[in-house]
Amino acid sequence: MTIRYSIAIDRNHDGDFDDADGEINERVLELRWRLGMRAAYDSMAAAGWASITVLNADGAFSPERARLESGTRVRIQSEQAGIARTHFIGAISHIEPDEGEHSRKQALIYLQDIQPWLADSPARLSPQIDVRADQVIARLLDGAILRRSKLAGYLLIDVDGYNRINSARIFPPGNAARRL
Repeated sequence: MTIRYSIAIDRNHDGDFDDADGEINERVLELRWRLGMRAAYDSMAAAGWASITVLNADGAFSPERARLESGTRVRIQSEQAGIARTHFIGAISHIEPDEGEHSRKQALIYLQDIQPWLADSPARLSPQIDVRADQVIARLLDGAILRRSKLAGYLLIDVDGYNRINSARIFPPGNAARRL
C-alpha cells in the first residue's frame, strides 16, 4: 500500500485549505516535522515545527515575486487506503529561497505550531482550589489577550473589536459556547 502525502496552504486564511492554488504536492522535495516530547520523561512538549523543501524555479516562494505572509497556515496530511491523517498544521514562520542565478532553485518553508503564538498571549490566575481542570482552562482562555496581527479583519466571537461586521454586532456578549 502506498502513502500519498498532501501539503496545502490556506492562502485566503479561511481555515479550509481548499484554495485553488493551495495544494503544492508537485513542488515538494522533502518534508520534516516534529510534534510532542523530544525525549522520554520530558515534563513538557517543545513547540512543534516543520520544514518543507520545495521547487522554486518560477519564484513562487520568493518574496520579490510572490508573497506568502508569516502566519499563513499550512497543513501536512497523508492518505493510505482511503484514510486521511493530519500530521501537522502550523503557520509559516519564514521562507528561505536559494539565492543566485545558478542556485538549485529551491526554497525552504519553515513552519511552527500555535505554541509560540500562544506564548505571546499570557494569562495569569491566582492559585485555584477545589476547581476542575476545564474550569481553570476556561479562566485562562478568558484572560488571554489575542495579539495576533493576522486576526485583523476576522470575526472572533465574543471579543471586543472583532465581534462586528461593518457596524453590526454579530453575537451578543457571552453567547459563545465552549466545550472543554
